[in-house]
Amino acid sequence: MAEFADSADGNEGQDTATDFQVEATEVGFVSLPDGFSLSDATFESDGSDLLLTGADGARVTVEGFFAQDNPPELVSADGAQISGDMATRLAGGGNDFINAGAGDYTLLGGTGDDVLIGGAGADILDGGDGIDTADYSGDVTGVVVNLETGLGFGSGGDAAEGDTLIDIENVTGGSGDDILTGDGGDNVLTGGSGDDIIIGGAGQDTTIIDGDFGNYTITQALDDNGVYQTSVTLADADGAAVETDTISGVEIIQFDDALAENLSVISGTDGEPIGNIENLSGSVFAIHTDGTRVELKEGDSVFQGDIIESSADGAVGILLVDETTFSMGENGRIVLDEMIYDPATQEGSVGLSIVQGVFTFVSGQVAKTDPDAMTLDTPVATIGIRGTQVGIDVDPQGQGMNVVLMEEADGFVGEVVIVNDGGIQVMNAPNQTTSIADFATAPTEVRVMNMRELVESFGSALKQLPRVHGNQNDYGLQEGEVLDGDKGEEEAFLDEDIEELKEGEPTAEELAELEAAAGEEEAFLDEEIEELKEGELTAEELAELEAAAAAEAEAAAEAEAAAEAEAEAEAEAAAELAAEEEAAELAAELAAEELAAE
Repeated sequence: MAEFADSADGNEGQDTATDFQVEATEVGFVSLPDGFSLSDATFESDGSDLLLTGADGARVTVEGFFAQDNPPELVSADGAQISGDMATRLAGGGNDFINAGAGDYTLLGGTGDDVLIGGAGADILDGGDGIDTADYSGDVTGVVVNLETGLGFGSGGDAAEGDTLIDIENVTGGSGDDILTGDGGDNVLTGGSGDDIIIGGAGQDTTIIDGDFGNYTITQALDDNGVYQTSVTLADADGAAVETDTISGVEIIQFDDALAENLSVISGTDGEPIGNIENLSGSVFAIHTDGTRVELKEGDSVFQGDIIESSADGAVGILLVDETTFSMGENGRIVLDEMIYDPATQEGSVGLSIVQGVFTFVSGQVAKTDPDAMTLDTPVATIGIRGTQVGIDVDPQGQGMNVVLMEEADGFVGEVVIVNDGGIQVMNAPNQTTSIADFATAPTEVRVMNMRELVESFGSALKQLPRVHGNQNDYGLQEGEVLDGDKGEEEAFLDEDIEELKEGEPTAEELAELEAAAGEEEAFLDEEIEELKEGELTAEELAELEAAAAAEAEAAAEAEAAAEAEAEAEAEAAAELAAEEEAAELAAELAAEELAAE
């Protein structure tokens, strides 16, 4: 039934919306009381009930509204009305606050400055005219929202299944670790609590911090190991870290009592590099923490806080200071969150956030010293790489991820641990692979990926994976050193198969000998005919001999044609073998690079 609170605070009880009481299932429409207008109401869901709150705090509850196949139409005394399909399409005019709850909904803000909360599910948030906000403040696990692409997808909670954002200017994150990216306009990006990454982009952008300026610090300094930190740290008055946000491309930080403007201090390019571009093809860009976007080339440095992006034709291989190497294929995006390394002890930590794309990683000294020191954050899971090599493919629409554990050149296989809200998956055998649909769904059971599938899935990234030259522990190849051909079982099988096929091929010399023999036999027959002619044979005998000679010659020609056809077939087989050899060569390169990581 529809009920109405006759006071703003609700202390004086609940009255019916009309002069009769009905369940929502029994009527085609619900009339709201005089003085309550849908034009300035806010909308929320409470289970199957629809909650309406007026500008003065008066409330209407329509019980069972969302449970109906055909919910009733809502009509207010001023003529405003909302159709009965509101369970799947919520619309409002003016400055609306629309909360869809769970499910797949379309939220239409219309005119005015609207706040749209999609809730769990794959929602469409269309702000319409005005300055509109997508609000994910109810999320506790972390969301990834990009206003530039118009796609929002998260690592759980409100945005787990992927939202589409249209005409949205501002984003509010939750209490998890969010990644919020603005567009070319003037955005307000609010991370909330948690360790967030805020990327303003073009425009005059603002990030909002909950608290007074005096209780926080914006720092940029060298750590005890001499490694430059280019993150923005927010701390309380006692210096204890409350949260650490990485902010780039933002012109204003707004506190409760003050503004911090002209933030040129937040710059990743002023510090010591944490790695270098070793290999590159196509177009690849870095967005530094000051918001500047530069196109990269081989030999360029990368810095903590950088966002690395590859275009549709781009791929890149990066070597970090601890000899961790990784490569990214086309249409990829990754954030270099943290790189702390002490060469003396080989201790530290590596933290990277993968947004989308195909990647391969070979852990360096940090992960080999401490198996828990290298973590990769993705939209659907957190991955721990424990001293090994791994391939990762993250769908650009946030619709899942594939992970494969790769064997190193000497046969060593480390361990990969994948964790999300659905469960945990550990892989510790060569070429094991698993898939993850979203942050709430556990990784699938592992299976073994064959070499051909691995090359097809990760070839674009593997081609750019840097080869680390030898270091004090003799990991990798020294300059000028040649790989000795160590191979995995499948690659060795390919080599044996190729050799067996080659053994069945006639050589060019053997083909020449066959052709010469056919020519000699034909010449011998011609000589024999001439000798017989000299013996004054009859015309009939000569004709018979000539016919026999012609038959012999035809047979010889057929043999020669057969030899040529066989040679052509063998050439085709050789071409197929060349393709397999190319796959084996790429596998050998992979083995070399795995050896390099050691």
